Amino acid sequence: KQKTAYEIPKRDWSSDVCSSDLVTSLPNLTVFRPATAVSLSETANHVELTLDDGRAVQARLAVGADGARSWLREAAGIAVRVHDYEAHGVVANFSTEKPHHGIAWQWFRGDGILAFLPMPGQRVSMVWSTPRASAEELLALAPEELARRVGEASGAAVRSEEHTSELQSR
Repeated sequence: KQKTAYEIPKRDWSSDVCSSDLVTSLPNLTVFRPATAVSLSETANHVELTLDDGRAVQARLAVGADGARSWLREAAGIAVRVHDYEAHGVVANFSTEKPHHGIAWQWFRGDGILAFLPMPGQRVSMVWSTPRASAEELLALAPEELARRVGEASGAAVRSEEHTSELQSR
């Protein structure tokens, strides 16, 4: 049986990726690990990344897949426009009365977007993206009251399991 991410302890995933059959089967792929890029230079024909161990890597293309605060995008001087959507995500885990069958659910409501993401067993991770005032109100609720509000908003019977946390969207 394949495990889900919820069932696997936190660890450095890069070692799994770097030793995977996919990576080892690609003849033109070189993994530079655990080196970190520290500088970027560009010519008409290639880009060059200098690594913290002194090595230099040249390629015709550098792809910045390093997240919202991309070092590579910044080093390449690519501008980004940030817009604060003034949305906050309230996150909590719940037990459900009925099985979710591995299906995620989402409700688009006047007060934001409510989503249930399936977890192992009869459990879901709830994310409620909502304006700050609503998020603060939800975060202030006792666990049982939060479960009642989530159940009312989703039409699903849920029981509180764990504490809630807040994420800010930009």
